[in-house]
Amino acid sequence: MGIFLHRGLKLAAVILILSAVTPLPVAHAQYYTLGSDPSSVSWSKIKSANYSIVYPDSMDSLARVYLFNFEKNRNLVNEGMNLNMANVPLVLHPYSSLSNATVVWAPKRVDILTTPPFERGYADTWENQLALHEARHIGQMTHYTTGFFKFLNVLLGEQSAGLGVGFYPTGWFLEGDAVHTETDFTQTGRGRDPDFLMGIKASIMEGENRSYDNWRFGSYRYYAPNKYSLGYFLHSTAKYYSNNYHYPGQLMRAWAYEVYNLGIYNASFRRYTKNTARKHYRSGVQLFREYWSKDLEERGSMNPMQYLSNNPNNYYTSYHSPMPMAAGLTYAIKSGDEDASQLISIDSDGNERFVRPFASTSYVSQLKKSSDSTFIWSEIIPDLRWELKDNSIIREYNINSKKITNLTKGSKYFNPSLSEDGQYIAVTEYSMDARSLLVILNRDGQELAKVAVPKDGQLKQTVWKQGQIYAGIITADGWGLFSIDLKDIFEGASCEAWRTEIPEQTRTLRDLGNYGEDILFLTDLDGVTNVYGFSTSSKQIYKLTNAPYGVFSPNYDSKSNSLFYTYYDHKGYHPVRSSADSLLRTPASINQPYKFYFADYFSEQANSFVQPLSAQRQTELKDSIALLPSQHFSRLSNAFQIHSWAPFYASINRILDLSYDYLYQLAAPGATILMQNLLGTAATQVGYSYHNGFHAGHLHFTYSGLYPAIELTADYNDRHKTILSVSEQGNILTSIDTTQTAAIDMSARIYLPINLGKSGWNSGLISEIQFNYSNDEVVLFDNVARKNMNLQYGVRYYRMLPQTKTNLMPRLGIGVELRGANAKGDLSNSGRMNYAYLYGYLPGITKQQGIKLSLQYQIQNGKKSVGYLPNMATVPRGYQSYILRDYAKLSVDYGVPIYLGDFQPTTLIYLMRLNLIPFFDYAIDNLCSPNRVNMYSYGTSALLQGHFFHIGAEIQIGVRWARYYDIPSNSWKNNFRLVTYYSL
Repeated sequence: MGIFLHRGLKLAAVILILSAVTPLPVAHAQYYTLGSDPSSVSWSKIKSANYSIVYPDSMDSLARVYLFNFEKNRNLVNEGMNLNMANVPLVLHPYSSLSNATVVWAPKRVDILTTPPFERGYADTWENQLALHEARHIGQMTHYTTGFFKFLNVLLGEQSAGLGVGFYPTGWFLEGDAVHTETDFTQTGRGRDPDFLMGIKASIMEGENRSYDNWRFGSYRYYAPNKYSLGYFLHSTAKYYSNNYHYPGQLMRAWAYEVYNLGIYNASFRRYTKNTARKHYRSGVQLFREYWSKDLEERGSMNPMQYLSNNPNNYYTSYHSPMPMAAGLTYAIKSGDEDASQLISIDSDGNERFVRPFASTSYVSQLKKSSDSTFIWSEIIPDLRWELKDNSIIREYNINSKKITNLTKGSKYFNPSLSEDGQYIAVTEYSMDARSLLVILNRDGQELAKVAVPKDGQLKQTVWKQGQIYAGIITADGWGLFSIDLKDIFEGASCEAWRTEIPEQTRTLRDLGNYGEDILFLTDLDGVTNVYGFSTSSKQIYKLTNAPYGVFSPNYDSKSNSLFYTYYDHKGYHPVRSSADSLLRTPASINQPYKFYFADYFSEQANSFVQPLSAQRQTELKDSIALLPSQHFSRLSNAFQIHSWAPFYASINRILDLSYDYLYQLAAPGATILMQNLLGTAATQVGYSYHNGFHAGHLHFTYSGLYPAIELTADYNDRHKTILSVSEQGNILTSIDTTQTAAIDMSARIYLPINLGKSGWNSGLISEIQFNYSNDEVVLFDNVARKNMNLQYGVRYYRMLPQTKTNLMPRLGIGVELRGANAKGDLSNSGRMNYAYLYGYLPGITKQQGIKLSLQYQIQNGKKSVGYLPNMATVPRGYQSYILRDYAKLSVDYGVPIYLGDFQPTTLIYLMRLNLIPFFDYAIDNLCSPNRVNMYSYGTSALLQGHFFHIGAEIQIGVRWARYYDIPSNSWKNNFRLVTYYSL
C-alpha cells in the first residue's frame, strides 16, 4: 500500500510541476535552447533514410559524416528497444569550442556541438561517439510516444514525452543506458575508461557508507557521482545479476503501457531484473568492492609522494596542472564544491594564495612553462553576443609582473607547448569542419605554419623533442603517438610527413610532456590512469607511477628532478610531487592492455544479438550519403514549427517565473499552441483561456537570432478594462473594475545582452527598450482620465565571481542598473520616471555564506503623473503596493546555508540543506520633502532544499517572514509568503 501511495503522490507532484515545464534529463523544457549561432550564418539541409540534418552551408562534408555515423549505428543502438526509433532532425553547431550533444523532444531534435573535446576523451572519433550515445537517447524517448503516451501525444503533442521521462526513468537510467551502448559496441567507450568510475571506486574502497539516494540526488557536503557514471554502475549490476541484456527496453515499454499500475516502476525492475534499483545499488557496491579489492591488491603499493598544499579542503576539491616555478612556488588551477575555478600559487610551506579567477565559461588547458618566470595555457573566451560562438586563445602569465598577456585573439587554438629553445609554440587548431591542424606560432602568437594530421584524426596535446614535435592523435583506429619534423612543417609538408611512434590502439595517450631525454604521458594501459615514459631512441614504454585510482596533469621539473602531478582519492584531486629517483621504471607493452572484465562481458553479450554493418555495406552507405542532394534551409519558413499543444491554457514563462500574483495567468481552461524553430532562436506561444467569464487571447513571441533579441507579448480580454485611481491616504494605489470593456495589454521589448566574461569574472552588459500599452485609464488628482502607455529603457552592468556549488550567492561582485520610463496619456500629459539600482556581494564568515547589499533610488517627475507609471523600485518586504515618488531603499541580506546531513525523514523526502536568509530593509519616500514616509522591515527566508517525491529536480520550498511597520495603522505587523525555487 505504501508503494502505491508514494507513487500516487509522486504522480500528483510530477503532473503539477512537469506538465508545465517538462524538465527531462535528456529533453528539457519545451523552450529549451543551447543558445544562438551567429545571425550571419546561412543554413542547409540534407535528408537521409532515417534522419535529416541542418547545418551551416560550409559544413556539407561534416554533415554527411554525421549522417553516415548515425545511419551506420542505427541498428546497434536500437537493439533491445522493441520499437522503431523516431526520425529526428540533427542540428550542427560548429562555432562553439565546447563538446556536447543534447536530445530535445519539444521540438524533437539532436543539437550537436561539433568541436571535439580538446582534452581527455577516448579512442574513438567524436562523430561516432555521439552517434552511438545520442541515438540511444532517441530510442529511449521514442518509448514515450507509444502506449498511454501515444494518447497523450495526440492530446499534448511532443511535450507529452516529458511527462513520461519526468515520472519514470531517472537521469541515471537514461544516461547509464546510453553509456552502455557506446561501450558495448566499441572497444572503447566510457565503460572502459577507469577515470569514469574512479569517484565511485574511491568512495567504496575508502569506506564511505553512502545510500542510494545520496548518490542519486547528490550532496552539498560529499562527492556524489554524476548520472553517467552512476547509471553505468547500476545498469552493469542489474544486467550482470539478471543476465538480461535487454531489460532497459523492457522496462521502458512497461512504463509506457502499464501507466495504470502505480507500482510499475519497482514491479518492472523485479519482473525483468529480479530486484529493485535500490537493491541493485547495494548489490553493486558489494560486487564492485570485491572486484576492485582484488585488483588493488594485485597492483601493490603506491610510489612515494609529497603533498604540496596544507589546505584542509573539507569539501570535494580538484587541483589541475601543478606547475613548479621560481622561488619555490607551484602554480595550479583549483576548483571544487566551495571554490570556483581559479589560478593559485602554493609556496614551499604549503600555503595557498589566490592569483586570479576563471570565468564559469572558461575552459583551461594544461599549464606549460614558457620561461623561468612565465607559463602559458589555452582558455575559451565567450563571444560578445552569440552563446554558441566563442574563441580559444593562448594566454601567458608572468609571476614577477603579475600580468596576463593574450598571445592570440580570435583564434581556435588549444593545448600550447613550447619548443625547447622557447622560440616557437605548437598549438592544436580545430577548424569549423572539425578537422585538426598542428599550428606553429612564434613567441608573439603570430602564425608561421600549419600541417594537417594523419588519417583525418583528432590532434590532442604535443611536446617538442630535438627539432621534432610529438603528438597524441585519435584516428578511427584508436589513439596513437605520431611525430613530425619542424623543418618539414615550415617547408609545407602534407600529412604524409607524419611518422608513427606508437601505433593506434584503444588506450588513452594524453598530457604529453618532457622527461629528460624521454617523453612522459598519461595512459590507462594497466586499467588505472598513470604516468608512463617513452624513449624516443629505443621506442620503449615504461611505467613511472602506480596509483590506486589515478594520477593526472604531470609536469617534470628538471631543476628539482621531481615529477609534479595530481593524485586522486575520494576527496578530490590533490597536488603532489615525487622525486624522479623514487619513480618506477617498469617496462610496459602497448600491445598488452588491461582487460575491463565487465565491459568485455557486456560487449560479448551485445554482439551476440546484433552485428555492425559489414565493411561493404558501410562503403555502400557512405557512397549513397555522398550523393544525397542538399537544399537551402529557410529560417523564415521554419520559424513557426508547431511542436506541442494542450487542451488548457498554460503560460510557460509565468510558470517558470513562479509568480503567484494571478493564478489564472499561470493556467486556466482553454487551449495552448507552442512553436519553436529547430535552431532554437524563435519561440512562440499562442493561447486561449477562460476564467471568471473572460474569453481571453494570449500571444508570446521571442526571437534571439538577431544581434538585438526581440520579445512581443499580448493579452486580450484577460480581464476588464480598469480605471485606476490614486488615494492620498497612505499613498496607496487602488484599482476598481468600472467597465465592461475588454482589456488589451501589449508590450514590445528589444534587448541586447553582451557577454564581457573575458577576464575571469562573469560580467556582462544588457541594454533594453520596451514599449507597453494598455487601454486601461488612470485617474490622477485632477480627475482627468488618461490612457496607459509608457516607454521604458535601461542598461544593466554586472561583474561577479563565479558562484560555486555550495554558495548561496557570489563571494564578490557588483552590479548597477539605470532605467527610465516615459508615459503618454491622450497626448495631453506626460510623466517621467528615473531609477537606479546598485548592488554588491561580499564574503560571509564561511565560504558558503555571503552578504548582499543593495541600494535603490526612484523619482517620478510631475505631480500629475505620479502613480501613472508602475514602480521600478521595490518596497520593503512585507509591504504592499505604494506609489513611490522621491524614493530610496537600502537592503541587507545574509545567506546562511545549513547542511542537514542529507536527511531522509521518509523515502519521499531527501533534505540536503536549510537556507536561511535574514534581511533588513529601510526605505524613505518623499526623500526631499518635509513629509517623509519611513518604511522598515526585517525578517528571514527559510527554505528547505532537497528532493521531494523522488522527483529528480532539486527544489527549495519554504516561507519568507517579514515584520514591517504598517503606516496606516501605525503599528508593526507580520507578513508570510510561500517561496519556491527549483533547478532542472
